[in-house]
Amino acid sequence: MWTALQLDPTTLVDARLIVHWASQLVSAAGSTLLPSRPDFGHTNLGWEPGVRALTGRPLGADSQPPTRVGLSVSTLTLVVLRGSAVVEELGLAGRTLDEGKAWLARVLRGALRRDVAELVLPNHEMPAHALGSGQSFDIDAHGDALLELERWLGNASAVLERFVRDDDQASQVRLWPHHFDMASLITLVPHDDPEHAKSINVGVSLGDHFYAQPYAYTSPWPRPTSPSLAPPLTHGHWHREGFFAAVLTASELLAGDREGQARRLESFFAQADELSRTLLGVRRS
Repeated sequence: MWTALQLDPTTLVDARLIVHWASQLVSAAGSTLLPSRPDFGHTNLGWEPGVRALTGRPLGADSQPPTRVGLSVSTLTLVVLRGSAVVEELGLAGRTLDEGKAWLARVLRGALRRDVAELVLPNHEMPAHALGSGQSFDIDAHGDALLELERWLGNASAVLERFVRDDDQASQVRLWPHHFDMASLITLVPHDDPEHAKSINVGVSLGDHFYAQPYAYTSPWPRPTSPSLAPPLTHGHWHREGFFAAVLTASELLAGDREGQARRLESFFAQADELSRTLLGVRRS
């Protein structure tokens, strides 16, 4: 179900950075306790509508129901789940990343009945923030923005799940802790070398150095040889600097009536997907 977006999306940057850093604690459980995957899939996250939280992969084959770690975005609370039930939680306000890691390691030791000496954050570059240097989480001024980011995550997950539901070429919809985007990769023409496989990446980023606001994107790969020939979009525009993709910024999405937000996003993905297939020379089967 779509929840109407309300805030000026350009005001979400500070809250987005805080949530991005907090989500690394969830990914740390997978990074430390699960077998490594070449695509870093052991660290990615999903959206759990029932508890309104980002959740990691199940931990431990012997843990039934499965134990998972999650993050409630609107309250910035770490949660540990058994199945779909929250069994432990820790508010991060006033605490540091190291304190969050220590608490999580202690709780997982008991939940998984195994030695969890220390959790290791995923090894990737993060946007600069004082949280990475030991500052504690301060969320007092970000309550409305955190709730809006939660709406973005829930909406993005629901729309993307519907969009790829019947496409057996599409991967799971997951949030990637590096770029902090929720996405699915649609592999149109497989190849032993991923650089030569034809694919379309569809997703929603919560913002980055390209756009200081959330944005939806549809990116064909390999990059078309003549991107300037891409037909115009009804909603959004073609981004050509640094990466090539159809992009619908939050400002563009919110420019119309509130009731039509979901419809505009779904229309964007449908048109951008069709045009991307045309640019790649791949017909829909």
